[in-house]
Amino acid sequence: KQCIRKQLRSMSVRATAEHEKTKEKAVLGVGSCGLDIMARLKEFPQPDEKTRSEALVMEVGGNCANALTAVSRLSEASSSSILFTKIGDDA
Repeated sequence: KQCIRKQLRSMSVRATAEHEKTKEKAVLGVGSCGLDIMARLKEFPQPDEKTRSEALVMEVGGNCANALTAVSRLSEASSSSILFTKIGDDA
Protein backbone atom coordinates (compact mmCIF):
# COMPACT_ATOMS: atom_id res chain seq x y z
CA LYS A 1 0.00 0.00 0.00
CA GLN A 2 2.76 2.42 0.95
CA CYS A 3 4.59 1.90 -2.35
CA ILE A 4 1.43 2.51 -4.41
CA ARG A 5 0.58 5.61 -2.35
CA LYS A 6 4.08 7.06 -2.93
CA GLN A 7 3.87 6.32 -6.65
CA LEU A 8 0.46 8.03 -6.99
CA ARG A 9 1.68 11.08 -5.04
CA SER A 10 4.77 11.27 -7.23
CA MET A 11 2.64 11.12 -10.38
CA SER A 12 0.39 13.89 -9.03
CA VAL A 13 3.33 16.17 -8.22
CA ARG A 14 4.87 15.58 -11.66
CA ALA A 15 1.57 16.33 -13.44
CA THR A 16 1.06 19.54 -11.48
CA ALA A 17 4.64 20.67 -12.10
CA GLU A 18 4.34 19.90 -15.83
CA HIS A 19 1.09 21.84 -16.06
CA GLU A 20 2.62 24.87 -14.29
CA LYS A 21 5.60 24.78 -16.64
CA THR A 22 3.62 24.76 -19.88
CA LYS A 23 0.50 26.73 -18.79
CA GLU A 24 -1.57 24.53 -21.11
CA LYS A 25 -5.33 24.04 -20.87
CA ALA A 26 -6.38 21.46 -18.33
CA VAL A 27 -9.45 19.55 -17.18
CA LEU A 28 -9.68 19.14 -13.40
CA GLY A 29 -11.54 16.11 -12.09
CA VAL A 30 -12.53 15.85 -8.44
CA GLY A 31 -13.66 12.42 -7.37
CA SER A 32 -12.83 8.83 -6.69
CA CYS A 33 -9.78 6.91 -7.75
CA GLY A 34 -9.28 3.23 -7.13
CA LEU A 35 -6.93 0.38 -7.82
CA ASP A 36 -8.42 -2.50 -9.79
CA ILE A 37 -6.72 -5.87 -9.34
CA MET A 38 -7.62 -8.30 -12.12
CA ALA A 39 -6.74 -11.98 -12.38
CA ARG A 40 -6.49 -13.52 -15.85
CA LEU A 41 -7.85 -17.08 -16.07
CA LYS A 42 -7.52 -19.71 -18.78
CA GLU A 43 -11.25 -20.41 -18.62
CA PHE A 44 -14.23 -19.38 -16.51
CA PRO A 45 -14.43 -21.72 -13.48
CA GLN A 46 -17.49 -23.83 -12.69
CA PRO A 47 -19.32 -23.18 -9.38
CA ASP A 48 -17.15 -24.17 -6.39
CA GLU A 49 -14.24 -25.06 -8.69
CA LYS A 50 -10.77 -23.90 -7.65
CA THR A 51 -8.45 -22.55 -10.33
CA ARG A 52 -5.16 -20.67 -10.61
CA SER A 53 -4.76 -17.39 -12.39
CA GLU A 54 -2.29 -16.96 -15.24
CA ALA A 55 -1.50 -13.35 -14.39
CA LEU A 56 -2.38 -10.59 -11.96
CA VAL A 57 -2.74 -7.08 -13.38
CA MET A 58 -3.17 -3.82 -11.43
CA GLU A 59 -4.82 -0.84 -13.14
CA VAL A 60 -5.99 2.54 -11.91
CA GLY A 61 -9.77 2.86 -11.93
CA GLY A 62 -12.67 4.77 -10.41
CA ASN A 63 -15.34 6.98 -11.97
CA CYS A 64 -13.34 10.21 -12.05
CA ALA A 65 -10.03 8.63 -13.05
CA ASN A 66 -11.68 6.72 -15.91
CA ALA A 67 -13.50 9.86 -17.13
CA LEU A 68 -10.28 11.87 -17.13
CA THR A 69 -8.50 9.11 -19.05
CA ALA A 70 -11.21 9.32 -21.72
CA VAL A 71 -10.97 13.14 -21.83
CA SER A 72 -7.21 12.94 -22.19
CA ARG A 73 -7.44 10.46 -25.06
CA LEU A 74 -10.15 12.40 -26.89
CA SER A 75 -8.80 15.93 -26.45
CA GLU A 76 -6.24 17.88 -28.39
CA ALA A 77 -2.55 17.49 -27.66
CA SER A 78 -2.37 20.84 -25.85
CA SER A 79 -4.69 19.86 -23.01
CA SER A 80 -4.12 17.73 -19.93
CA SER A 81 -6.16 16.09 -17.20
CA ILE A 82 -5.56 16.58 -13.49
CA LEU A 83 -7.11 14.33 -10.83
CA PHE A 84 -7.85 15.71 -7.36
CA THR A 85 -8.66 12.80 -5.04
CA LYS A 86 -8.06 11.47 -1.57
CA ILE A 87 -5.40 8.82 -1.12
CA GLY A 88 -5.39 6.91 2.12
CA ASP A 89 -6.16 3.79 4.11
CA ASP A 90 -9.81 2.98 3.48
CA ALA A 91 -9.76 -0.80 3.61
